[in-house]
Amino acid sequence: MDDVEAKPTSEQTTSHFYLTFFLCLFLGMFGVHRFCNKKIGTGVLQLVTCGGLGIWWFVDLLMVLLGKFKDKNGLAIQNINPKMSWAVAAVVIIIGIAGGSGNSRTSSPSPTNTRHSYKKSDRQVIRDWAMDRHGRNVNVDIQSGFYGGAYQVTVRVPIHGGPYDGGYDRYTYTILLDKFGQQVTSAELVEHN
Repeated sequence: MDDVEAKPTSEQTTSHFYLTFFLCLFLGMFGVHRFCNKKIGTGVLQLVTCGGLGIWWFVDLLMVLLGKFKDKNGLAIQNINPKMSWAVAAVVIIIGIAGGSGNSRTSSPSPTNTRHSYKKSDRQVIRDWAMDRHGRNVNVDIQSGFYGGAYQVTVRVPIHGGPYDGGYDRYTYTILLDKFGQQVTSAELVEHN
């Protein structure tokens, strides 16, 4: 009986098996296979519950694969090619699980590939850089939006003593940050007066 297809009994039908199987496999979370078999009420329930949070969908898929899923008339829809349908279902589910786990790995928080609330903003990184370079008592003006993501930064450093006491030294830089926005990678002095 390995390669012989089972003959439907009077309580089984083979109509719509492939349609029911593929609709259940790919759109079963939304009850589409139930709508196709004119089970509108339970189709709507599956639609609004997303396949009973996946449990109802999985039970329906097993029932289709086992040839026990019934249409509106109460006739079981026989699985006309069990080896192929079980193999296809297994491959699709494995790919779905592998794809889902791959997405969770790439989207999980990691300090090297995403910004988090505990990291400094671009502006704070630039202010810290200016204070490290020119001292804590400086005025930093940051303008952004330049080509390539550069920042135009003007640092005013107070002058103490001498003929310019009370005045400011002004340094204007073009600054680039690393791709994570956590350190200055390039600072070009454009103007000093």
